[in-house]
Amino acid sequence: MIITNIVFWFSQLKCSYFKGLLIISVAKYIFVCENMLAGPSKYKFLIIRNRVECIWTSLMVFLAMAKTIQTNRNNIQEKIMNEPLISIIIPIYNGEKYIDKCLSNVVAQTYKNLEILCVINGTTDSSEEKVREWMQKDERIRILVTDVADLGHASNLGIENTTGPYLSFVDVDDWVEPEYIEKLYGGIKKGYKICKGNCTMYDGVKNLPAYQGRSSGEISIRGASFLLPCRTISVYDRSLFEKLRYLEFSYYEDLSLWPILIATAGCVYYINDIVYNYNQTNETSIMTVRNEKHLVLDKVFAHIFSNLTPDLDREVNLLISALFIQSFWTSNYQYVPKDEVGQAYLRRVKQVVDNRLVGYYYIVENLPVPKEMKERMIRFYRN
Repeated sequence: MIITNIVFWFSQLKCSYFKGLLIISVAKYIFVCENMLAGPSKYKFLIIRNRVECIWTSLMVFLAMAKTIQTNRNNIQEKIMNEPLISIIIPIYNGEKYIDKCLSNVVAQTYKNLEILCVINGTTDSSEEKVREWMQKDERIRILVTDVADLGHASNLGIENTTGPYLSFVDVDDWVEPEYIEKLYGGIKKGYKICKGNCTMYDGVKNLPAYQGRSSGEISIRGASFLLPCRTISVYDRSLFEKLRYLEFSYYEDLSLWPILIATAGCVYYINDIVYNYNQTNETSIMTVRNEKHLVLDKVFAHIFSNLTPDLDREVNLLISALFIQSFWTSNYQYVPKDEVGQAYLRRVKQVVDNRLVGYYYIVENLPVPKEMKERMIRFYRN
């Protein structure tokens, strides 16, 4: 009877490792038992019975363990299959020294159903080889190579060559926390089309939070002016990009679409958890290099206004005004040269934004800046 039960349980066991181990063990002890039963001693028979019972108990323990392992695997697989695919787009330009840290954090996400697309855009180092090495380690990683060295173009290629109903962007020189996708997707599940999180600003010494004194919750279009206008640190519903693309061949490509994305979504859900680490030590980053290549806000805001349609909430006009003041007056203006090139740039900017910045004077009047600065800002827009 015991042998019959053993055979039955073996047929139910799906773990080949445990099955093989137990077959060998049982065969060994059955052989011993058969030899001992040949003797006349009743005492030997009791020993045999005890040993068989021990074997049977061990079998039950092993079978329970194997069943638990299989059940856990099935549950994990079922959970992954039930979760929507989220596409992570990583544009890479000469990022070989950052790839290992970036991808090791991305593949270790607690949210598993991921499509990871690395867009190699015009790189001249060994970034492509690095990514292909990672493709051997994780089948979720794919690669797309283009000769065009432009971040906006790479971002748009990523949108067009991924399939998940939700997507996110990660810059190769940054790194994400293990629950980056899981927490941001948690905001999406609440019914929102954009979820943005908090991040640290790493300067090589300190990791300071980008936002302090904030709480998680819904952020209106008008109230979104405090958020960094960047592609990263977010999960998006793909439907937002149905007719929208980033500005190409220009700095500030993420700013060129940010207010339109928010207006299309209607609002943003913000999570005040640190989910992303923004690296400010990359010497080739747009955030580090400050020169005349930044004099492109005329193109950026022309792109914004070209995507501004009548069906969008009018509050987006206030957000656009706030973003212009932040980007132009707090950083961009100081790089304008004091020559005809600089004057021509200022004229182009003025022409693009002329009579289109709703609430401009009100925002300027309430800024905590010196009176002379306010007068300059008002004079620029009024003339």
